[in-house]
Amino acid sequence: MLFHVLRAYRKVGSLLLFGCVATKIGKDIMLGLKKMGNTHIPHFKYTANTPSSIMPDAKEVLLPLSQHIGAPAELLVSVGDEVKVGQKIAEANGYVSSPIYASISGKVSKIEDYLRSDGRIVPAIRIVSDGTMTKSEDITHPEINDLDGLISAARNSGLVGLGGAGFPVSVKLDALKKGTIDTIIINGAECEPYITSDTHTMLYDSEWVCRGIDLLLQYAESVKQIIIGIEKNKPECIDKITKLLSDKKNIRVVKLPDTYPQGGEKVIIFNTTKRIIPEGKLPADVGVIVMNVTTLALLAKYVHTGEPLVTRRVTVDGSAVASPKNVIAPIGTSSCLKAFMKGFSVMPEYWMSFSTLPSTSA
Repeated sequence: MLFHVLRAYRKVGSLLLFGCVATKIGKDIMLGLKKMGNTHIPHFKYTANTPSSIMPDAKEVLLPLSQHIGAPAELLVSVGDEVKVGQKIAEANGYVSSPIYASISGKVSKIEDYLRSDGRIVPAIRIVSDGTMTKSEDITHPEINDLDGLISAARNSGLVGLGGAGFPVSVKLDALKKGTIDTIIINGAECEPYITSDTHTMLYDSEWVCRGIDLLLQYAESVKQIIIGIEKNKPECIDKITKLLSDKKNIRVVKLPDTYPQGGEKVIIFNTTKRIIPEGKLPADVGVIVMNVTTLALLAKYVHTGEPLVTRRVTVDGSAVASPKNVIAPIGTSSCLKAFMKGFSVMPEYWMSFSTLPSTSA
């Protein structure tokens, strides 16, 4: 009987995340599992080995004041204002919030309503490009001497979780101040069937990933181990990251199953540490912080260059896309991204995302 119960729960391991994990029997069953997240889906990672294309400019961008979990940012500009790349145009409005920066240089043409993918309507800043991509004079790298300095830098960078949740990075790092976090997991699973943007980070921006890990080792004194979780269908990433970190102590790369949803926070925590997050609790409650690998790389880049979050590598792929590729584009890019991709081979029926890139039908 117990065998059949365990076998049944293995097949629906991902569903346990939302079920009886808070009960003792549920916990006992989960601890009997080898891995969680056992849904097998086909992968179509055709863009993994194709170099990213850099979008040189965008004619205009639309930047919602709510690109993150928490309070919307507070507007700092008005219609008619001239702005430059990296200039702060909206300030974080509360503890769980994030500032927003101009991703192109040009003129604020309109403050308008924007319909988010979750149905909420929020204010958004439309900027028309002047064609120069002039950088703001305010861009300077932060001075960091301790953990508080690192958290402040994360907040000023405008970084939110780039794995999809959009949680402000500074709030996540703030949990380190309690001294109870002993493990940081770097999420390089990228379990979605088409997306390869994190793969490109690990292959082509791996030095920034390593610099980010160095920052955590330097300032997160309570942390005893750092784990990088990568699905086994990315052997090149596993090999490269393993070699780059081979001389560092208390760091290990874990090869994850290529099943869905390995990138889910509770799944990757269980599959790398065997720790279970009780219902209604957070990773920090079991001594863990999870950071997306691209988020970490961009935090390191901000610390060394002072350049805030103004671009994002996105995978544009699927049967409707004429020329699939990874594109590094200004945040807020819309219809001009469609043109850069040479249009669609067929019109898609829907788009599914939680994104700061407005709809390509704009």
